[in-house]
Amino acid sequence: MKNIFFTGLFTFFVFIVNGQSVRPTWTFEAGGPVLSSAVSVGNSLFIGSDDGYMYCLNGQNGKLNWKTKVDGAIRCEPAIYEDVIIFSTAQGTLYALNLKKGDVSWKFTMGQEQQKDMWDYFYSSPIVYNGDVFVGCGNGKLYSIDPENGKKNFEFATDGIVHVKPVVYKDRIYFGSYDGFFYGINASDGSLAWKFDTHGQEYFKKGAVQNNAAVVDGSILFGSRDFKVYSLDADNGSEQWNMHEKGSWVSAPITIDGKAAYFGTSDSHNFYKLNSRDGKVMWQAKVPLNIFGGATVVGGVIYVGCLDGCLYGFSTDNGERVFQFKTPANKMNANLLLNESGEKIDREKLKKYKTGDKFYGDIYSMGSIFSTPLHFQDKLVFGSYEGVIYAISVE
Repeated sequence: MKNIFFTGLFTFFVFIVNGQSVRPTWTFEAGGPVLSSAVSVGNSLFIGSDDGYMYCLNGQNGKLNWKTKVDGAIRCEPAIYEDVIIFSTAQGTLYALNLKKGDVSWKFTMGQEQQKDMWDYFYSSPIVYNGDVFVGCGNGKLYSIDPENGKKNFEFATDGIVHVKPVVYKDRIYFGSYDGFFYGINASDGSLAWKFDTHGQEYFKKGAVQNNAAVVDGSILFGSRDFKVYSLDADNGSEQWNMHEKGSWVSAPITIDGKAAYFGTSDSHNFYKLNSRDGKVMWQAKVPLNIFGGATVVGGVIYVGCLDGCLYGFSTDNGERVFQFKTPANKMNANLLLNESGEKIDREKLKKYKTGDKFYGDIYSMGSIFSTPLHFQDKLVFGSYEGVIYAISVE
């Protein structure tokens, strides 16, 4: 895919945030959409792209340190283990690259990757726990891999795609599957501790679990395609509460800050703060389009990207919007679908769409943000669908 913008365009783009001009600290143009999220080691940033490259950038200025071509698109958040960076690809391969030079240290073939549908945006993000790597695959399996050499310790099979980032609590690995179950397995040998069957919904009977869970005070929180957010007891998998989001998947990662759980929704275009103990809504904010990425809290503001190509910041206290960064793609193309103010879909404009491909093509042309923003020093770093990686000052 060619980038939408010519090199150098970003040097003169200035954005207005709450009456103040905000210029990106730096930008970097990849060769394809960037749905991945970045990680950092020291002064280096690592982020992948649909162009099949893993990029290592200087976090201060965005200059390229190295890039390594792999066998497919990268749509995950990498993990760091000692001197290697580990990530999965669209071909079902798990790679480990040397942090300093980008050389391949090892790779492991998990199996045939697949996507459920066009809204299945991410591949599994690996985690490192107790000296092992845990990662899922579209073949329905979760793998335990030795990060020293890429050898398999064990695999655990489900009946659906596993594209989540697993979470850890008390020597167990927790993750959801597109089969509609949420699993707790023992990290040492992959034996099943428990599994929970989501309720399902009339049109999405399996309640597929599409994205990352979170752990807080012995509870596992996650969203599902059955329009619910669940809280489970981590010890036994029993349901503690669920929150129903009318008319919309909850397919974004859950972000925990203290006792609060934050997440975005799909078709209902909401962003929520819940009390993690009982699932009560603390506040709710509107955005123009779907949210599929995670959120990051910095200094009393929670930042999240949206498919309209904007990065939003909401007060953690009351949900008031206090920040909005618009990509150049949003500036150019938001009027294809959104109303004049850019705050919601213009229903009259919907009438022109005869196919879903055209509809979503126009959405992605706004520079959709799928990345979970990384707080790096005094900046937020994230990618966009137009193939640009941004560093925005937030302090």
